[in-house]
Amino acid sequence: MYIYYILRGMRGDQPVEFEDDIQEERFAGIKLSDGPAIVNYLVQNVHHDEWIEWTECDLTAGRPHRNHSCRRFSRLKAGFCSFRGIIYV
Repeated sequence: MYIYYILRGMRGDQPVEFEDDIQEERFAGIKLSDGPAIVNYLVQNVHHDEWIEWTECDLTAGRPHRNHSCRRFSRLKAGFCSFRGIIYV
């Protein structure tokens, strides 16, 4: 079960990053163990009123800290993402 996300992208030529807890209430109807479903929800709903091109998203089972693994997804588009691998932060 994922509990934290870091979503990265570009607003024009400026990098942007948003991070927050993943709470069941906010992700109603989405299995919190389904990484692609969480990423697709975030791409469609986080700051959707601004023009941001999302590039990658990290999902973790805990808050990021040293030697903590997370799942990284890239090539984000609404309805599609690609699992890139496990990274250690």
